[in-house]
Amino acid sequence: MQAPRPAKARGHAPPDFDSLVLDRGFLYTPDGALPVKKIGKGMFADVYREETGRRRVFVFADDDVYDKEILCMAHNDLPHNPHIPATEKFGSTRDKQVYVMQFYNAPLRKGNTKPADWGAYLDVKGCVDRSSRGHPGYTRNQEISECIKGQFVRESLVEAFESLVYWAANYDESYAIEFSPRNLASDSAGNLVLLDILYNQEAVHRKRAQPRRATRALSRTERARMAGR
Repeated sequence: MQAPRPAKARGHAPPDFDSLVLDRGFLYTPDGALPVKKIGKGMFADVYREETGRRRVFVFADDDVYDKEILCMAHNDLPHNPHIPATEKFGSTRDKQVYVMQFYNAPLRKGNTKPADWGAYLDVKGCVDRSSRGHPGYTRNQEISECIKGQFVRESLVEAFESLVYWAANYDESYAIEFSPRNLASDSAGNLVLLDILYNQEAVHRKRAQPRRATRALSRTERARMAGR
């Protein structure tokens, strides 16, 4: 039996990087079509990996969510810090912002992480677990940062947290830290990477409320239909 042929790109190159098109397993760019495969989905973003060439990761994020842009700013501040994912703005589609980064080993696993960095993960996790969860995002983030300093975590990791917390506050004080293996990763050298530790509390609440509002609206419509019988 003959093996199936790989899919071929069928679209045309867009005029610029603000007109990117994702269609049928290809990301169409002004430089050509990149074969990509979906590897993850979050509340506000979809994640694809390039299947050939540099094997980069592309994140398609909602227009009104800025956690990946915060990563870009932190990476620009500290381009050689191994704990901040090397994230850059790639372009945009009609309704998404597109970011690119290298591929990391995620979620975080002890076997893929240097012993010192796994120990740092446990120290930071202790600070996060002891923080005041009822406080607004910015206040709690500052509390966590101060705790990390007191744990004598290495300077590069402290700097990474401080940069992320600073830029998060510049965008929205609702951004809070979520520190669990699914939000973390390691690089090829075993360094702890703060892959996706920020989320907007208010945006999450709004998103979770949408199905409830839709259900209530449906119920009202159904009641009106029943009353009209």
